[in-house]
Amino acid sequence: MRLAGAAVVAVLAGMAVRDGDLIIGAFVSVLALAMLVAVVRSGLVVWHLQRTPMPPVAPPLPPTGSAARKPMETLAARERTLGELLILLGPAAGDTAAEARSAATVLRGCADRVVTLEAARRDAPADAAGDLDEATCAAADELVGGVRAYERLVSAAAKAVSASAGDPAAALTDTRLREAADALTGLAAGLREIGAG
Repeated sequence: MRLAGAAVVAVLAGMAVRDGDLIIGAFVSVLALAMLVAVVRSGLVVWHLQRTPMPPVAPPLPPTGSAARKPMETLAARERTLGELLILLGPAAGDTAAEARSAATVLRGCADRVVTLEAARRDAPADAAGDLDEATCAAADELVGGVRAYERLVSAAAKAVSASAGDPAAALTDTRLREAADALTGLAAGLREIGAG
């Protein structure tokens, strides 16, 4: 529609110039050029939006009342915060984003284990209830500890952004982010081994 409007205005400009009215022709030509620029910019925005990947859909939270619900709500909020901080750090963040995603996946697996144990507890015979309660508490404690480690990573990223003071390269000297990411990776590896065991 805009392109057609720009074409009509260009034809009018040509007619004005042909009839010897150069001032009107120049004015209409500038108007046609402005319309054409707007059409090109709109096309570039659409092109960019079509090629931008959609953000991944956040996994559903554990059911209300589950011991895993609150830690997973916290994790979801911290993931958003960390994503924003890592954008500010840019290349200085290194592999922190990949390590954080891997750890979050492990923590979600831990939350699933808590939910499964809770469901098993509801349907368990009385003589198995104590063991299931103990296993559920242990898995919930691991989950809470993992989310706390993730929060320490977010805190370290925030401090690295603050230390960089507008210069992301300065964050490279801040070892707290690297140490927190390494600790989170180690914790995730430990939780993965427990889950596989």
